[in-house]
Formats: sequence, C-alpha cells, structure tokens
Amino acid sequence: MKLALQATLSFGLLALCLATSSVRWCTISNEEQEKCIRLQQECFAPQQSKELPVLNCVRKADPHDCIRAIKSSEADAVTLDAGHIAEAGLSPNNLKPIVAEVHMKGSKETTTNYHAIAVIKKGVVSSLEDLQGKKSCHTGFERSAGWDVPVGTLLYKNILMWDGVEAEPVEKAVGRFFIASCVPGVKEVPSLCRLCSGKCDWNDPYVGYSGAFECLKSGGGEVAFVNDATVLALSPEERSKYQLLCLDGSAKPIEEYESCFWAQVAAHAVVARPVDGRADEIRALLFYALEQAKQGQATCQLFGSPHDTGKDLLFKDSAISLVPVPELMDAQLYVGAKHYASIQNLRRERSKGVTGKGYIAVAVAKRKDTDINWNTLKGKKSCHTSVGRTAGWNIPMGLIYTENNRSCDFDKFFSESCAPGAPPESSLCALCKGSGGEGSLSQKYKCKPNSNEIYYGYKGAFRCLVEVGDVAFIKHSIISEVIEGENKPAWAAGLSASDFVLLSLHGERCRHDEYDRCNLATVSNHAVVSRPERAERVKMVLLEQQKMFGRHGNQTDDFQMFQSEAKDSLFKDGTECLAVPNEKTYKTYLGESYVNSVDGISKCSSSELLKVCNFHSHD
Repeated sequence: MKLALQATLSFGLLALCLATSSVRWCTISNEEQEKCIRLQQECFAPQQSKELPVLNCVRKADPHDCIRAIKSSEADAVTLDAGHIAEAGLSPNNLKPIVAEVHMKGSKETTTNYHAIAVIKKGVVSSLEDLQGKKSCHTGFERSAGWDVPVGTLLYKNILMWDGVEAEPVEKAVGRFFIASCVPGVKEVPSLCRLCSGKCDWNDPYVGYSGAFECLKSGGGEVAFVNDATVLALSPEERSKYQLLCLDGSAKPIEEYESCFWAQVAAHAVVARPVDGRADEIRALLFYALEQAKQGQATCQLFGSPHDTGKDLLFKDSAISLVPVPELMDAQLYVGAKHYASIQNLRRERSKGVTGKGYIAVAVAKRKDTDINWNTLKGKKSCHTSVGRTAGWNIPMGLIYTENNRSCDFDKFFSESCAPGAPPESSLCALCKGSGGEGSLSQKYKCKPNSNEIYYGYKGAFRCLVEVGDVAFIKHSIISEVIEGENKPAWAAGLSASDFVLLSLHGERCRHDEYDRCNLATVSNHAVVSRPERAERVKMVLLEQQKMFGRHGNQTDDFQMFQSEAKDSLFKDGTECLAVPNEKTYKTYLGESYVNSVDGISKCSSSELLKVCNFHSHD
C-alpha cells in the first residue's frame, strides 16, 4: 500500500493558504458535470473556512476540448487516459500529469498501470486475423485500451491495412475492417457507431470500460477492448462465458490476463498546465476529498460513489487512491516510451510512397506587409525553428551569409529574432517568450531549444510570425497544417492561409501554396551513406532485409525496420520503403541550392561531427 500512503502524506504537505484561488474542473458528460457540482456543493463548499480552493465545473464536449480549454486557461484540470495524456503532452498543448490513479494489483499490491485486453465470446474468434468482419466494442475514440492499443497492434502486425492519413483517416480503415462497432466519440464513419445504443458520443451508454463490456454482453458485440479490472470484477459464473484473445491468436481464461494482454498501459491521471497550472490547488482539493472519504464522508467519495449516475465519472470506479506524479515526469515519461511511440505512430501521417524529395524550406511573411520580400529582410524581425535546424536556420542563414558579404554577425542582420538555442542575452532571443506566461519560470525557458519555448519548432516559428515577427523560416506544409488542420490553435483563430505569402530568392512574393517555385531550398529525405567500395554491398544487404522486415515484409512479427520503441531509431518511423536514388554523390543528391546554403552556414558554426571528420585534414 506504499502508493496509498504517499497520497495520504501528501495532503498534509498541501494544506496551504489557497482560499483566494479556484480550480476549474473540465467534464465531458452530463453525468460528470452533475458529480462535479455535487462535490463542489456537498464536499468542498462547507469547508471553505479551512482555506480550500473553490471548485468550479466547466462542461466541454470531449477530452480534446478539455485539453484545449486547459491549454488556453479556460479550465485547469481533467482526468485523462494514457492516449489522451500523450496527446495533451504534445506541442502546442504541453500539459503534464500531476496526480495518478492508484489501483489494486492482486489482493495486496497497488499499481499505477493496467493491462489492455481483448475479451471475446467463447468460440467466436479463432485468431487475430479472424477479427476482420467481426462486431467490435471500444471504450472510446482515441482512448488507450479501447482504440490506440488494438488499432495500433493490428496496424503493426499488418492485419489492418491503412495507407496513412494522407489517403484517409485511420477510423475509415477500421470501419472497413470490422463489420459493425461502437466507438463513442468517432465522427463520420457510420459503421463505427452501428452498435452504439445512444448517439455515439461521450454520453453514450456504451462509453468507457463498463460500457464497452456491456456492448459485448448485451449489444451484439463479439469482441470488446477493455482493461483487466473490467472483467476481474465479474462473478466466476459470468467470467466463464468469455475468453481473452492473446497476441499470438490463442484464447485463454479471464484469470490468465497477465500472460494474455495486448499492452501494459499507465493508469488515468489528472493533467494540468506546467506553468501557472494550479497544481498545488488541484492536489489540495483531491487529497482533502480522499481524507474525508476515508473518514466516512460519502459526499467526498471520488471513486464509484453511490450517488453517481453513471460509471467511471471523473475517475475510474476501480481506483482506490491517488498519488502525486513526480515533478520532473512529463507526459512521455508517464505514458512510457513504447506506448508513447505507438500513439505517435498512430497519429502520424504516413505516405503511400515518396514521389518527391523530402520537404521544401520556405520563408513566410504576412500578406499585409507589402514592403517585405527577400531583398528587404535586413532590419526586420525574424522567427526560426531553432539554431542548427535545417529549414529554420541552416538554409536561410547560409543564404544570408553568402549574400551579406560573408558575415557571421547574424544578430546584426535582423533587428530582433527568436532563434531558440542562441545566446539568451542576444537580439536573436529578443522575440522569444519562454513558456508564454509571466514571472521567473517563464523567463527560465526563454529561448530554450525545446518545447518549453512556445516559439520553438516549425509551428512555434509560425506562431512567432503571427504574433510578433515579420518573417518565419519553416517547411512548406506548416501553414496548411496549422490553419486548415483539425485542431486549429487559439493563436491562429480568424486567420486563413491566404493571409500569408512565400518569399522567393528573386524578390517575388508568392501565394502560400506556390512553394514549388517560391522557396529557399529542397531538403532531401534521409539517406544511407557508405564508402564507395562498400556501397553495392550495403545496398544489397538493406534491400534484402527490407524484403523480410520492411513495411510489407514477410517476417515483420520478428522485427520491423521502420518501427521502434524510441522515435526514429536508425530510420524515420514514417518510412514506407527504401529506394535506390539516381544520384550517386552527396552533392547531386542534396541539390545545389541546399549544398550552397549549408556551405555558407558551416563557415560560421562547424558541427562537432564535421570537426571529427576533418580532424586529420589540413589545408
């Protein structure tokens, strides 16, 4: 019970003077809103004299809305499953887990993990491949056990075929794979809502673990993707009606879930903003409620309260306590590298095959700033992805070096910039904003070359242009991704892609979609390099390995070349296949414009690797 003891001790540490502050809890269903209001009125309100923060309840449509609301300071906290925690941790959200659910593991141990399992009716499914054409029940769209794990697993094993989001959303491929399903929260795929008994939203009776199992039990489903606690709560008689489907295609009794699960997943956790996130206030409320419930106050019961009008409201009914998450643990560390990578792979765009060469580096300006073109950039305000990055720094600054009397005084070319990774006191960091908040913590992150700086990376540099800059150096797809994407950030509200122009090296201003002729350079895809005398042998080995372990290889159950627990190990995770280029030298492969720009920047800041390569070379 070590975790439960930690939670109890934490309440004493959090008894702070918080009377003037409030916590806005985000709810995603009518039942959750009712429970939140009941806690507000019956558990916390009578104790305001004890200097507890005020609890307010904010109703949103789904977990995605809650994540956006917390990011934009319209709410402060929500409990999410691991899949949504991973999403919440990605830029531009950058939320972090602060309190985790604790569950029982056996009769004595406690844990902050659970097993994602596939439950089937006896005799209905004989293998993983046999799932095709069956009726499936899921906890919810993009939930870990109910969506990310099963869909990601079927994709990984090449049982579910999908060409990537450039071709179609993954839910359409899932809709073809199963004959009928209930996936609460999904949109525009009727077959994925066919088994639902409500409106297929987050209020549907078949939402969540208990809902997905009820879909299997009473709603015509043949497989349900849930967690271990869902079926362990069944009576022995009811358990005997079902089996677990294992990853090797075999079936086992419910009791053998520890040897027949699809993934081990981090428990649900409360997330908040990393800066000014009111984490202390949130923990104070939660641990006060835990302490009161322990003393018999039913009005403060967070887990499976008898007053609840539904299952798993705000927290999982099977949770027994809460424990603070370590301060330095972000979403990726909490979810775990393997699960985090699989979620990213599922969300990430995959292409059918590369017909072009990588991406295009562009310079972007606002259409209304008619005086700005490539030839008038001196003295303007610039936005960069990061010092040392290709599209955001090496290419534009290499070109500027060549055209500016070969001067490395980049801090004197632009009046002000945000170039994360530059010296903090230089003008190259003047436009940076750190975490975007006020105070010393925000300043601590200012101009850091990571996501703690809100102007870091492609989308960060574009945001810098929108808010404070005159020109941004990014890749060609970012304008459309931000402005026309599904999750348009608040800082881009009211903007359209036509509000921006591309700058050509000849001084022309072009439409945002004319990047093929209006760019700084084309950046080639990653490639394998070798000594000339070994090139043919390396090529032959890699192509042979690809036949076995490539995206469509015949031995992918043993190993996959283009997928890994860590991101982009050896090859980019989004690689579809390896192909032999026509070009034989690095200069012809990279292209003249790219080589020239990088040659320029290398005169100012040679990389450590290049220093090693040239150590024994003398002019």
